[in-house]
Amino acid sequence: MLYKNLEGYYTLIGAKVKAELEQVAFDLALNEFNLHNYNIVKVSSILPKGFRYSERLEKLPEEGEVLYMAYIWHYFRKEDILKHFDETFSAGVLVVESQNVNQVGLILEASGFYDKTTLREMLLKNANLLLRKRTGFKPKEMRFEIVETKFIEKKDNYFVFEPFGVLVGVVLW
Repeated sequence: MLYKNLEGYYTLIGAKVKAELEQVAFDLALNEFNLHNYNIVKVSSILPKGFRYSERLEKLPEEGEVLYMAYIWHYFRKEDILKHFDETFSAGVLVVESQNVNQVGLILEASGFYDKTTLREMLLKNANLLLRKRTGFKPKEMRFEIVETKFIEKKDNYFVFEPFGVLVGVVLW
């Protein structure tokens, strides 16, 4: 079993970071949660059986080990920012736990040029569509993490065009 060495918890994370290079931005986003020294393996949208929510990341494997995460990542260069300068962008995840600990849960990711409220409604709508297809699945908890941002920030009466990345995810540990 892939997750046999894990504690059986998940934690939601979300960050916006500024950096000139995408790789640096991704590392800085991971660093916000002390995850930058792990080998991150992206997993699909299934919450393993029996995993429970924890607000904080604790008891992680040794640095350098593999850490599993379902996530959505977007990086915007200066030319992207100029194209979308007056728009709002949001990225988010929704975790749906099952009442039955022997049943897998769901992880949904979404992003786009929406405000936080619209993205939350989209995630809920998609979750409801998926839940209708899952016979016997009874949701216990639904948890969201959403990062909303504007492309241009105003500082001291000047507009700032800085490349940035947005990371939102579910860390399995």
